[in-house]
Amino acid sequence: MTEIPWRAVRTEDGRYSIWPAELPTPAGWHPTGVHGDKGECLSWIAENWVDARPAGVGKAPR
Repeated sequence: MTEIPWRAVRTEDGRYSIWPAELPTPAGWHPTGVHGDKGECLSWIAENWVDARPAGVGKAPR
């Protein structure tokens, strides 16, 4: 079986996921520019998603 190409995607609030590269990016998600096999994309996310909380969670109110 051939591995399908994947890409890492990100939301405005800082959540990351992977998405099949041949499909349109879902609404609310944006390509990060990282693509490859599933493992490569997941490794990149693990290295770059340093805080799994959505943006704004855990920040002091203004």
